[in-house]
Amino acid sequence: MNPQFIILVRIALNDLEPVNTCLKWGFCSMVEVEVLVKNVEASRLSEQPADETSVTFDVAASLAETDHQAGQFTLKYSIAITSQPPVARMDVSGSARITGEEAEIEGLLKNPDQNTPPPVFMSIYQKVYAILYLLSGR
Repeated sequence: MNPQFIILVRIALNDLEPVNTCLKWGFCSMVEVEVLVKNVEASRLSEQPADETSVTFDVAASLAETDHQAGQFTLKYSIAITSQPPVARMDVSGSARITGEEAEIEGLLKNPDQNTPPPVFMSIYQKVYAILYLLSGR
């Protein structure tokens, strides 16, 4: 394994930073979102498609509460990305700890509407994206 790759992944896995999230309903929150990646899998299901083949990606995700204390919320997450036609599959799972004021945490957990994921998912996805990007390289 390339040592440079290990360093990049280690930085992404230990990511802890304040997130300033301005929500659609008009207030901004300052919370810390710590994302721990516990499992990463990537599989090539078939050879690369021809250049003219269009590939789309489906993302399936789940979030489940594991602990809730005053000012802190912990949840498990799982993100699965598959392609159509079936060329590759990537799975990432782990946990996230959200720290901040209770009202701000609740705001991150609520869906603005049924077709939009909760803001906390987007924070987790932004932190995991670097790992997914590295895995998808040739």
